[in-house]
Amino acid sequence: MIKELTLSNGEIRLLDFLLAGDSPVLEILRAQWKTAELVRREKSDTGFFLHFHLDPSSVSVPGQPNLVVGDVRGWIDGIDCGFLLFIRHGRLDFLECNAWRDETLDPDLTIGALEYLPGTTPGAKPVVKGRPRKRDIAALHRSWDL
Repeated sequence: MIKELTLSNGEIRLLDFLLAGDSPVLEILRAQWKTAELVRREKSDTGFFLHFHLDPSSVSVPGQPNLVVGDVRGWIDGIDCGFLLFIRHGRLDFLECNAWRDETLDPDLTIGALEYLPGTTPGAKPVVKGRPRKRDIAALHRSWDL
């Protein structure tokens, strides 16, 4: 019997956070995410990988670019982590999580707080301590060089 892979509530929240924002590219990726299937979960000493399969009829990002959504930071069981969502040929491919200090993550990890990393948009207002940082969509688009 083959065991079906499912995402945890924390992983779903993380992917929703990675794909949030007012952007045509993110809108297409969110549509892909709604029908994506988790096909493989890999764990490493300092993180994990989630691999996805998309229905062939899913719409790709125009131009079928290779992109990385990497402006999210979070904490897993109190350990500071970075997250990278890889887009290959305009389609969701896999998510990588990596602890930033070579710490070992527990196999039964709990994804805690998430935040957007600061962008570098000229004229952006500084973050007020204790207030959530808004996503810098312009900086994210510049990182993709579209």
